[in-house]
Amino acid sequence: MSEGYCLDCKSYTPVVLDHKAGDVICSECGLVLESQLIDETAEWRYFADESDNNIDPNRVGSPLLLSDGCSLVTFIANRNDALNRWTKKSILRPSNSVDRAFKTIAAMSDNLGLVETIENYAKELYEKSTVDVKFRRIKNSNAVMAACLSRRGFSPNIQGNCNGC
Repeated sequence: MSEGYCLDCKSYTPVVLDHKAGDVICSECGLVLESQLIDETAEWRYFADESDNNIDPNRVGSPLLLSDGCSLVTFIANRNDALNRWTKKSILRPSNSVDRAFKTIAAMSDNLGLVETIENYAKELYEKSTVDVKFRRIKNSNAVMAACLSRRGFSPNIQGNCNGC
């Protein structure tokens, strides 16, 4: 158990971490000192037989927040038929367009001097907007990217965001 400074007790007291809610709670008075914490430690599962003494820890739950230019696709090797070519094009093309959009959002964010958390938030919004059919038909994707950056509340003027395009 670690210690933290409690504002009600006005001293350092032992604190309890509620992993499910992500809260840090004072053990003396029950005051929630911090809320909605994200646990960034490794998640491990042990895959071992009960009779076997060897412990086989494997990491699970790796974060795939934003695609880092890699596609998680499996293809059958040495297949050059039309169906395989069509499958590669249909699967990889949306991923490539999202990667290009992420690079553009990063450039816009750098031009506007925004911090990385806002850039990541804009990337998440853009990735969610690509699922919606209405947004896929928009010709000017720079406007959608600028709107995603302005959604965080740093520039209410969309035209000001488009100057970073």
